[in-house]
Parts: sequence; C-alpha cells; structure tokens
Amino acid sequence: MNAQIQSIVYVVDDDDVVLRAVVRCLEQVGHHVVPFRSAEDFLDQYQDNHVGCLVLDLCLTGMNGHRLQEELRERDICIPILFMSGHASIQDATQSFRMGAVDFLEKPLDIECLKRRVAAAIEKDRSRRKKKRRLDEIGRLIDGLTDREREIMRLVVDGMATKKIAHQLDISPKTVEVHRSNITKRMCVESVAQLVGMVTEYRLANES
Repeated sequence: MNAQIQSIVYVVDDDDVVLRAVVRCLEQVGHHVVPFRSAEDFLDQYQDNHVGCLVLDLCLTGMNGHRLQEELRERDICIPILFMSGHASIQDATQSFRMGAVDFLEKPLDIECLKRRVAAAIEKDRSRRKKKRRLDEIGRLIDGLTDREREIMRLVVDGMATKKIAHQLDISPKTVEVHRSNITKRMCVESVAQLVGMVTEYRLANES
C-alpha cells in the first residue's frame, strides 16, 4: 500500500448500497477508504501499518461485527472501531463499548455525524501510535542500560537519596553519582526529574 497515505478508513458492510454510500461520503472529505463486504476479507487483507479506523457493520453475514472485534483483540490489533447497525439493542451497544469500540452509530446514518466521528477516531489512533512509539523508545533505552544502572535507576525513580542507595548497594556515594550521570545520558534526558517522569510513564503504561 502507498507509503504516502497518511490514514485509512476501513469500511466493512455486506450491504452494497450502504457500503458505497459510506465510501463516497468519506472520500468526499479527503479520506482514503478501503471497503470490504465481509469480516473475513478484512482480516485476510488488513495490515496494521497506517493510522486509521474501522467503520464496521454489526450484523454481517458470516463472522459478525462482535466476532471480528474479538478476533482483533486476540490478535492485539488496536484499530478504533465505529460500529453501525439498524437493528441493534442497548445490549449490543453496551457489549461493543465494553470490548473497546469508540462509537456506535445507528442506521440510517447521519452523514455529518459519521464524518465527525471518523475524524475523531483517526486522531485517537494517531495519538495512540505516537504514544506507543515513545514507549517503545523508552523501553529500548532501558534495555540498553547495564543491570547495575537499571537497579540504581529504579531506586532513584523511587525517590531514594544517593547515600541510601550507596548504603543499600554497598558502594560509595561517588559511584552512585557516576552511575546516575551515565544513566541520564544514556536515557537521553537532561535531569533526574525528566528521568523520573519518563520511567514513571513507562511503568504506568506497562501496568495498565
């Protein structure tokens, strides 16, 4: 797929009339749209290498929308999903949101609403990917530290003073200071405060 494409809207609906209408209205506002008539076709062809979102009909023939949503979760694919349905119950909508959908639209679709919700979903995915790249980079920097540097960094981030770190590890305070200086350089930060913020962000992301 063209690497110059900035974002993609995938649309899955087995009703050709609805599918064409959704594609047309989204293309009119500049989106690159890729349509599918079944969940199976989408799974076979989807590649998670562009910012985007999925506009998904709930009541598909074959694999339905919720089953596709489950399959994407099992594959650890985090594309924002906007469900659409003309016959959905409150329970259907609740289940969709509980499983991570970002929106649920009723048919017949409000076209202006659809455009707004798709734009919001794309921005959500763009922000998620940006955060993931940052966390991946932090992880790479941490992996580049020695075991002793990671140990000292953990104690620094936990708020332990230099003398206490030295006592706990049975090394001199000067050695702790040297390690701390090396850690900040290798983690590409200019201060301990920045280091604490970076590592705390990484910890919280991995705990969630």
